[in-house]
Amino acid sequence: MALAGKDFEKEILAKHRSPLDILEEYPSAVLSLGDFLAMLPPMRIRQYSISSSPLADPTIATLTWAVLDTPSKAADSKRFLGVASNYLSSVEEGDRIYVAVNLPMVISIL
Repeated sequence: MALAGKDFEKEILAKHRSPLDILEEYPSAVLSLGDFLAMLPPMRIRQYSISSSPLADPTIATLTWAVLDTPSKAADSKRFLGVASNYLSSVEEGDRIYVAVNLPMVISIL
């Protein structure tokens, strides 16, 4: 009850604790899956640039990314793993992934 009241800012906000952090620390807390998912922020669209040149091979597009694996902002020893970068790192040759490609528009000004 203290976390829901006077201790919220000091124990939750200041320590960057997520709903999952709280559920792990207090396993007797009851929270439905739907309520848990509703508490999570929406994921942002991940945007990557193609790092290959169509001059080398116009049938191949490659992406370059960095894997995000950093200490959590929370006051514990957990790691923060990037969702998209870690997923892409697990993809193997021959696997299929589904992406949306946005092509830039070239506008000529006369």
